[in-house]
Formats: sequence, C-alpha cells, structure tokens
Amino acid sequence: MMDFSSSTTTIHIQPVPELHRCRCGKANYGSRASAERAIRRLQRAGKDRSYEGYLHAYPCKVGRVWHAGHEPYRED
Repeated sequence: MMDFSSSTTTIHIQPVPELHRCRCGKANYGSRASAERAIRRLQRAGKDRSYEGYLHAYPCKVGRVWHAGHEPYRED
C-alpha cells in the first residue's frame, strides 16, 4: 500500500504468510495422492535426499493434511 498524501512516499509492506504450510510448520498436501506426486517430482529432480532415508507420505497429527517425510532404511 502506498500513501501519497505527504511529500514523501511511504511504503507499508505486509508480511506474506507462507503458503502451503501446516500449523506444525511442514509443507502440507491435501491428499495422499498429491503428497506422493510431490515425492515423485522430488525424486525425478534428484532432490529427494535419499541419504536421509526412504521418502514417504504420512498423515499429519495436528491437521487433516498429508506430509512427505523420511523414514530410515531398514536392514532385513
């Protein structure tokens, strides 16, 4: 918003809320399928950080959304 009423221009910057973030602070997805699509996009781009473990979709404990996270690899 700009205020042109005075001789100097004042710009008021409103903070932009982080989009697609859950109350717990993690990126959220509306369904399991959309979380899995995001995981596939990360894997194709090579940004899935596979060294941290297996990337999977899981439901949020706080809200009614899904998250993508890592689970450690299991040795059989």
